[in-house]
Amino acid sequence: MLIQFPIILALYRVIYNIPAYVPSVRAFFDNVVEPLQQQPDYINKIAELASACKLPIENYDYSLADKCVDLLYKFTPEQWKTLEGLFPAISDVIATNAAEIEQMNSFFGINLATAPFTGFDNITIAWLIPILAGLTQWISTKLMSSNQQLDPDTPGAQSMKTMMYTMPLMSVFFCFGFPAGIGIYWIMTAVVQIFQQMIVNSYMNKIDMDKLIQKNVEKMNKKRAKKGLPPAKVSQNASASLKNIKAQEDKQEKIREEKLAQTKKQIKDSSEYYNADAKPGSLAAKANMVQKYNEKHNK
Repeated sequence: MLIQFPIILALYRVIYNIPAYVPSVRAFFDNVVEPLQQQPDYINKIAELASACKLPIENYDYSLADKCVDLLYKFTPEQWKTLEGLFPAISDVIATNAAEIEQMNSFFGINLATAPFTGFDNITIAWLIPILAGLTQWISTKLMSSNQQLDPDTPGAQSMKTMMYTMPLMSVFFCFGFPAGIGIYWIMTAVVQIFQQMIVNSYMNKIDMDKLIQKNVEKMNKKRAKKGLPPAKVSQNASASLKNIKAQEDKQEKIREEKLAQTKKQIKDSSEYYNADAKPGSLAAKANMVQKYNEKHNK
């Protein structure tokens, strides 16, 4: 996770403003900005459009090409159409480059540069990205903890159980507000972890722990021999502890099954006792229940 964190931060920064980091993409925006800045009343019109689209106005000098590119990068296809209407003299230039930009940002019809959530009145296929991000992360976490039998009384056990549900929910929440490309990255990361964990779980279920310990000790002894150190011996405590853990798990499961069977038997015996000689659930059965309860406790 420590390795992934700076990658996610860098990825977020790049996806949030691709033209600033990818010159080949910036070229299409410059094709629009250069003629746009030469149009009459350009500053006022672009500021009005930014305000109507609820995009930044304060502290944004749209006379600068960089600021204008940052604005255009946040445009939706509808906002590009509005821009064409405001500047009909260069509408062909705007339309041509807008089509190229939309194609570059499109992934199965989803704009990677925009957030999936744009309002409850605009539910799109992009909403699947946050949902899949949370679902795949939950599956990945579930697989990672499948081989770990934690005692509920163990310190931190409840926290780990809570995180298994809260972390995927946080992914869903963040992915709705982040650019769609971030959500797709999280989904693919979780999918890779799922397959990786399935392979690890399958391997660990088949492996003999004693042989694994012996193999690791042999590797360690080869390194010790190169350093002129005496060989180490297999720790019987290590092997025994693994077997004890398995034995404890089996024992706890057996106790749980016995308690469950005992509870079922008590319920059955109680029902048979109180409903004897009467139709179960009838008034007579209830009367018998009260009578036999008194008889039982008077004895």
